[in-house]
Amino acid sequence: MVTDRLAQQQHRKVISDRRMFFGFMDNLMSACGLDKERVWTYREARNAVLAGFADCAKEDYELRPERLSMDGLLSFASTLSMKGIIEKIMHTKLYPSHVFLSEGILLTVYPFEYAAAEFLEELMNELKGE
Repeated sequence: MVTDRLAQQQHRKVISDRRMFFGFMDNLMSACGLDKERVWTYREARNAVLAGFADCAKEDYELRPERLSMDGLLSFASTLSMKGIIEKIMHTKLYPSHVFLSEGILLTVYPFEYAAAEFLEELMNELKGE
């Protein structure tokens, strides 16, 4: 499903790893409202994307409204943008005791956003390694 979505966005039947990489970068840049017409270096784009998701890395990030039933939580999630879902997933990855939705539900309902969060996690790890 994830590769199909990226292939569709790029008007291709099959996409390479390189095109998948740039597809995720494009999606994350769009989610952050970054100018896609500008020519970015990789580091500029990576750093701007990471800055766009910086709030979800804070421990006191508001993950979800308190005391929602599962139906209420799913209803709340349906109001979020792609960026909002990725932020919630990233926060849970950084703080495993802060659970938004179970991993099974996230993989079923938001597989693209989950994969984008994993890509974002790799960008964070890369930056830490520099």
